[in-house]
Amino acid sequence: GGLLRYAIPEYRLPRDILDEEIQRVADHGVKMKPNTPIESIKDLKKRGFKAVFVATGTWECNEMGVRGEDSEGVLHSMEFLRKVNTGEEVEIGEKVVVIGGGDAAIDSARVAVRLGAEEVTLVYRRSGIEIPAIPSEVEDAKEEGVKFMLLTNPTEFLASDGKLTGIRCVKMRLGEPDYSGRRRPIPIQGSEFTMAVDTAIVAVGQKADIHGVQTDCECTKWGTVTVDEVTMETSEPGVFAGGDIVTGPLTVVKAVGQGREAAISIDRYLRGVSLEEGRSEPLHRVQSYEVDKDNKDQAKGAVMPKQGLASRRNNFAEVELGFTEEVARQEAERCLGCANCCECKLCVEACTREAIDHSMKDEIVDLNVGAIVLATGYKLFDVGRYPQYGYGKFPNVIQAMEYERLINAAGPTKGHLVRLSDGKIPENIGFIQCVGARDVSKGVPYCSRVCCMYGIKNAVMAKEHHPECEVTMYYADIRAFGKGFEEFYEMARTRFGVNFVRGRVSEVNEDEGTGNLIVRVEDTEKDIVHNVEHDLIVLSPGIQPPEGMSDMVVELGMDLAIDGYIDVADRVITPVDTKLAGVFVCGCADGPKDIPDSVSAGSAAAMRATIILNKYQDKS
Repeated sequence: GGLLRYAIPEYRLPRDILDEEIQRVADHGVKMKPNTPIESIKDLKKRGFKAVFVATGTWECNEMGVRGEDSEGVLHSMEFLRKVNTGEEVEIGEKVVVIGGGDAAIDSARVAVRLGAEEVTLVYRRSGIEIPAIPSEVEDAKEEGVKFMLLTNPTEFLASDGKLTGIRCVKMRLGEPDYSGRRRPIPIQGSEFTMAVDTAIVAVGQKADIHGVQTDCECTKWGTVTVDEVTMETSEPGVFAGGDIVTGPLTVVKAVGQGREAAISIDRYLRGVSLEEGRSEPLHRVQSYEVDKDNKDQAKGAVMPKQGLASRRNNFAEVELGFTEEVARQEAERCLGCANCCECKLCVEACTREAIDHSMKDEIVDLNVGAIVLATGYKLFDVGRYPQYGYGKFPNVIQAMEYERLINAAGPTKGHLVRLSDGKIPENIGFIQCVGARDVSKGVPYCSRVCCMYGIKNAVMAKEHHPECEVTMYYADIRAFGKGFEEFYEMARTRFGVNFVRGRVSEVNEDEGTGNLIVRVEDTEKDIVHNVEHDLIVLSPGIQPPEGMSDMVVELGMDLAIDGYIDVADRVITPVDTKLAGVFVCGCADGPKDIPDSVSAGSAAAMRATIILNKYQDKS
């Protein structure tokens, strides 16, 4: 279609960048034959072409259908932009009116400013809320001096000796929504007025150029070509289409994406293989989604650097100057991860095992099994439910899993224990235990069993990294049951010098000057409440049943225990047997467990399942 070169102005898309992209295509051996009219697809096939891809775009402009539209001085947006972008001189005079509210209208108005028009007015029949153009482009147009005359619609182009002299307009009001969801503009009787203009540019929509296509391929009632959404093949075998001729006026990104899919199909077509096999359905815009905003810092997005207003007039230099790499990375980190996978497929490149296949589709598979072992795992308690601890607000408050990642050799600091806020080695670390556990008000009523020991392990590892670091653990009770656990606790206290304070932490605040944390804690053994300063705070969250486990249990016809885990038949005699024959549990499926107990339960569940399977074998 050529829209990138002949319609999009150079201040939005510099020609050197476009030339470089086109040259990349040519470097692959693609032959280009510009200025070569094509009468029909059949004509191409007669020349020996086995496959055809049609991407002629939407170059035909909609007309308003009002009197005087054929007057000299009335231009249509695509014609106007094409002339300017090819270097053809266009006389527009001092007063220019652009009619419409889409991207082509905004482009036409801003181009008119650069051509030297003294007064550029954009006339749109709806309000500013309904303008479909890119909001940032609308703001740029206003900054550059384009006037917006809203809720106004031209009814006649006034001419003298066939040359445009003005336009007659009527004021509008908004009624009920139409088929597009926007409120229908209704003329206000008696509100007509005229305005003098030298040039009027009509930008009220575009149509696909289906000349030479409609006789060979099926088209829609909107004048676009019908294609298969996956393969981009038209109703004519071997003929493919994409871009605006299929979608109507949309985006460059969409057109490029359809071109890629069509290229895959053409390659398959020429090789005589299935066009559909292994192809995924096209992604559709998600209509509604939930974004997890908890524990996310709110900040305004970076402002795009732009050319000064004075330097924009009378030239087509690029307006948006782009972000530095540092700012671009910061903006990328602001992503909240909403909706679906964006299909960037970077995961495919990163997976050295080549295990990721985006073309795979969901399958419902029936398996005939003799026994089931449920190893559902767990999820960590959301420490953000305790805002008084400052997690997500203060950068030097982290949770235990993040701490373990920090001291891991494969972590972001390559195993060096430092504060992520400033890279400083912490001299004083505080561990807060039982976050979310044994708390009926916000958390869960039970003990998570593993928090004490993994907290002590992390405290010892802090001392191993930095022996001079002072480490304090705030706890309710130390539950060190298990082989060697009590001895490990004593070693942490006596040999490594970990300071254990029995008591609940009420709040954590930050010293804005140093970034250090001020912990307010009740020491129940000394019967005092005091403040303690730490460089780093590590929260040890409890564990909960994983999401979706209750649905799975219902599907299996089983019961949940009062704590939300899977109920077992008898915790003493048959601790891995559920109340459903042939279904067993291990790990944290029936409650919190540490690694040794999880392994033991796994072995027991495997043996119980083996007994049942052996019975089936004996019968067969």
